[in-house]
Amino acid sequence: MPVINRIEVSNFMNATRRDPWQPTWPHQIFELMGLHSVINMPNGRGKTTIVTTILCCLAGNGRKISEIRSIHFAPKSTGRYTHLRVQMTMDTESAAAFDMFSDAPQGQQMVFGVYGRSGENESYTFYSYYGTFEDCPLHKGSIQKPGHIELITDKEFADRLQIMPGRFPTSAREKTNESWRAYVARWFDMTGIEQQINYQLKAGGEGKSAYFEVKPRTGMKYSTSVFYEHLAPQLLTNVMGEYGEDDEHGIE
Repeated sequence: MPVINRIEVSNFMNATRRDPWQPTWPHQIFELMGLHSVINMPNGRGKTTIVTTILCCLAGNGRKISEIRSIHFAPKSTGRYTHLRVQMTMDTESAAAFDMFSDAPQGQQMVFGVYGRSGENESYTFYSYYGTFEDCPLHKGSIQKPGHIELITDKEFADRLQIMPGRFPTSAREKTNESWRAYVARWFDMTGIEQQINYQLKAGGEGKSAYFEVKPRTGMKYSTSVFYEHLAPQLLTNVMGEYGEDDEHGIE
């Protein structure tokens, strides 16, 4: 099962709506090291938006990505794309005994991301390649020195991405959302990702009532209804494993 090692965000989200554009996240890498992690930041800084964007990227959810792009992606005038991407360890079995105190990621690394701009005539692109963030960088300078980072140009990024091993997409035909979903499904349980998106869009992680409004089930307590409606589909995804049929990913 793939696990997230790192999250990278660049030129993203103008929370103060300043003109000209001033990104809330000029550049940031979250080092998760493939472990259960908590990202703590003040309200309004984009926790939910970042997580939702990454999940929708993996799911190829073009409608939601377009909505986020129109609000939170940088305009063309900035001269730099907005980027959100994740670096994953794909062969976790061979990397199971990794050294948690080492900075070097263990196992086969892949990057999955989305970049683009806001604006009526602009769009977004999903992409993936074998390697790490540093193999196809978004910045110059040291991330250990605040104020010493220069984001690379869009052309520099595109030229580097073009030569990355295992790059996807490689043709116009592969640039459709359908092709992207089929590609990502080689490694990820898409049913599980869709369930996580549903959780985020209903603000379940924020404790809002929309997520916890469930249809009453005959003879069941409210807590039991919540379990069957929301928790069970997430906790029991692919519970049949190799014994399940092709369409047996969740529960009925």
